[in-house]
Amino acid sequence: MYKVFVRKHSVVLGVLMMFSVIINAQVPLNKELETLLKGKDNYEEVMAVVSKYYIDRNYANDPVLYREFKKWSRWAWWESQHLDENGKFFNSNAKTTQTLMNIRNGATNGMTSPMSNTGAWSFLGPSNINNATARVDRIAFHPTNPSIIYAGTPNGGLWKTTDGGANWSALTGFLPNIGVSGIVIDADDPNIIYVLSGDGDSNANGSYVYSRKSIGLLRSTDGGITWQIYSYILNNPSDDYYGFKLYQSRHFSNVMYACTSKGLYRSTNKGVNWQVVSVTSNITIYDVEEAPLGGDITKVYAIAQYSFFISSNFGASFTYPNPAISPIPNSSSDRGSIAISAQSPSTVYIHFGGTSGSNSEKSLYRSTNYGVNFTLINNNAPVTSGDMCAFAVSPSDANKLIIANIGIIRSIDGGFNFTDTLGGMHPDFHDLQYNPLNNFLYAGTDGGVYRSTDNGTTWVYLSSGLAATQYYHMTATALDNNIVLGGTQDNGFNGRKSGGQFALVAGGDGFSGQFFNNSADSFILSVNAGVFKGKLASGAVFPLLNTAANMINNYSFFFPHLAIHPTDNKILYAGYIDGLRRSIDGGVTWTNLGGSGSAGFSFAGGLAVSPSIPDKLYMANGSTLRVSNDKGTTFSVISGTSGWPASTGQITDVVARPNDANEVWVTFSGYSGPRVLYSSNGGASWVDFSGTLPDLPVYCIQYTSGGMLI
Repeated sequence: MYKVFVRKHSVVLGVLMMFSVIINAQVPLNKELETLLKGKDNYEEVMAVVSKYYIDRNYANDPVLYREFKKWSRWAWWESQHLDENGKFFNSNAKTTQTLMNIRNGATNGMTSPMSNTGAWSFLGPSNINNATARVDRIAFHPTNPSIIYAGTPNGGLWKTTDGGANWSALTGFLPNIGVSGIVIDADDPNIIYVLSGDGDSNANGSYVYSRKSIGLLRSTDGGITWQIYSYILNNPSDDYYGFKLYQSRHFSNVMYACTSKGLYRSTNKGVNWQVVSVTSNITIYDVEEAPLGGDITKVYAIAQYSFFISSNFGASFTYPNPAISPIPNSSSDRGSIAISAQSPSTVYIHFGGTSGSNSEKSLYRSTNYGVNFTLINNNAPVTSGDMCAFAVSPSDANKLIIANIGIIRSIDGGFNFTDTLGGMHPDFHDLQYNPLNNFLYAGTDGGVYRSTDNGTTWVYLSSGLAATQYYHMTATALDNNIVLGGTQDNGFNGRKSGGQFALVAGGDGFSGQFFNNSADSFILSVNAGVFKGKLASGAVFPLLNTAANMINNYSFFFPHLAIHPTDNKILYAGYIDGLRRSIDGGVTWTNLGGSGSAGFSFAGGLAVSPSIPDKLYMANGSTLRVSNDKGTTFSVISGTSGWPASTGQITDVVARPNDANEVWVTFSGYSGPRVLYSSNGGASWVDFSGTLPDLPVYCIQYTSGGMLI
């Protein structure tokens, strides 16, 4: 955190950049939509096509299409804030990293001090809400100590436990909020840690745009205290690609592999230099494995969407052996994975997972001769997803298999039959790994880390203190700032009660929440497309505004911002794409007042009300800001008035001063133009309030008695 002093009001801007609120999205893309989007690289163009596609197919009344569109909405909310000056997609991860380097070198906006965590921060939670804390994509182990385990998250960096999972600490707190798609703890020196950045699991195969692009290979030589970008892998920092797995050879520790969206890369000098070794670089490689010791260690295997590759020269080159797979996998499979048991080095399993549908490939194959040929063992493995595909086989028994995607299943007969072992585990699995030191099985899911000591029959949750929950927004009651509500991606809406306990109050994607005036218990919140009312103490929640029936004729109703009239708890506001909805009877009935600032697919950038003028309301949408003096009945556009720049990013938030509603601050997305604008006269004129802030998106702003926090 660093501070910037702005002379106008002696306001301290505490910049909480690169915090774990960054959103990922798992966006499925079918072939028909892929064809429609081909060649488009502008956000508005893409989302116009996506919106029309789902609207034309009545997605609001189709559970499968509705789920797909929710994922697109997640993606769009994040991506709209990370475009270049022309509204096109680019590697915002690389931009953020370079900006951080410039700050540390004193080369950005006159800043000469490195960022440091000088605030008095302490972890409040959540530690565990219904076996859910944070999404974990990758797991790795210390080479000699079974109690030291590493967990990689899609946006919260790398975490470490030294007590088998009872407690966790962050290793990448001073890095940009990176995604971790691969972890290697050096077999020769465990103080050397490698991280493949990016988040390949945030999309199904063929997605139009991934959320978390790779910035290359990071390395620490002091156990994770300090880090450097060690290699870009593709040898060009501007290349757009996405990571899936990082692997160090068990036979030759200087050899490493990186599975990426642009092929399989191999290094023979521990990541200094890389060469593409897959048959083509224009293919996504999801997994790579070696034949274990005791077998033919010349064999290395790799897998793509529905293709399998084999190397007989220690991974130096690969060939297609697909004719050896019978029957040949079809193109409806979305992702493949490999599993090999040390107990039977010649036995190789490959699994292809697909999305829902009768034509989806959900097949398990087995080879008993090092991949020379495969036979189909099971063509209907009951858990399947194109977003992720975790697969493991017991190192002591090649007939004990675990497959996990949305759910998790277990076989004890070599894959012919499976049983569901999900139990109370949080669904959506990203990794399954046996620790070779004790043969315990670990799983990384959307809820955290789990451990099984009986080959996946039973599981124990191990994520207390793993503080990487992905928040959209938080709010606190005015009566007690220790009582908060927070909306998260895939881990619902949770609340911190008096006494410090966290509780789940709603499932799904929680977005915006507000406590009622003079209450530390009653609230409204938005989840996906709906608005709900509830009580924190009892956990009771019921719907106020369910917009599913109205979605067909509009772009997106997901993620509305909410506000409550400062003096009348019966007057509620919900900001949707097609306009502001208002209720004057506590949410029983609603009226659409219009006022949308968007003709395309973009998200409302906030609502702001002030107790000093209770009927005054600011509403942001896209790059348009409006004000109403009559509870939203009529609006005037105030973006574009004196001092407002001709070009801005998307408005991300707006806030008014509690004791002067005419003082208003607005924050912006993007990487050029203003970060913060300020008006002292209700938007009649504006001044740039950005000070020495770097050219990075600002996501939110909050007025405090000591200044403004962004």
